[in-house]
Amino acid sequence: IDRHDSTAESGEKTKLISTSSSEEKPPSTLSVLKDIIFGKYVSVLLLFIPVTFFVKWKYDNDTLLFWCNFMVMIPLASILGDFTEEVAAHTNEVIGGLVNATFGNAVEVVVGIQALLANHIRVVQA
Repeated sequence: IDRHDSTAESGEKTKLISTSSSEEKPPSTLSVLKDIIFGKYVSVLLLFIPVTFFVKWKYDNDTLLFWCNFMVMIPLASILGDFTEEVAAHTNEVIGGLVNATFGNAVEVVVGIQALLANHIRVVQA
């Protein structure tokens, strides 16, 4: 805290108290993770994770299971994008660009691999 006397325009002496906030603490890793995971409205779709397990266990309906997994992939793709942006922000341009190029298409890679495993060659070719 920096205290000093100052003379106002009216000639009276007043004490000014100024706080210097030049040494702000960086946010903790946990708070950054909470902000990335729960900071967007799309994160509500993460509630489909237990629903997906329940659908697989109870109903074994492939169409319903697909849509539940699809709904879960939307916020996960958003979180992955946020993570890659954070990593890119804390590295140099070359590493940041490489991380964005590598993980930017991770959802497409997962879908492509799963389609190949299920022998859906036409989906992968599209």
